[in-house]
Amino acid sequence: MSFSTISRKVTFSTIITFAAIGALVLPATSADALSVAHASMTSGLLRVDGTNAARGVFVNVYSSTSTAGARSDYSSGAYHIQKANFRAENCMVTVSDGRTLTARVRLSGCTPR
Repeated sequence: MSFSTISRKVTFSTIITFAAIGALVLPATSADALSVAHASMTSGLLRVDGTNAARGVFVNVYSSTSTAGARSDYSSGAYHIQKANFRAENCMVTVSDGRTLTARVRLSGCTPR
């Protein structure tokens, strides 16, 4: 084996190694982001529905003063969260499953205080 053949093999395996490490380290893409189909709050009743959460994990909804959550579907990653007496002073919430990218959404039917 010549030096150039060994050099090409080392370079190729180095590239493959760095590509594999990069796939583990880089943040998730938008395809891996949790999506929110419906988010509303009327008279303190929060309702949030969505898809693409990690399957079978607890999905949380956070405001600056309240939290709510429910487990996502084990087969589809869909979720439905409903909670009475929820508060969101600015009508914004963060939805997170702790594994995919989070979503920040405005609650329809909500009046900021």
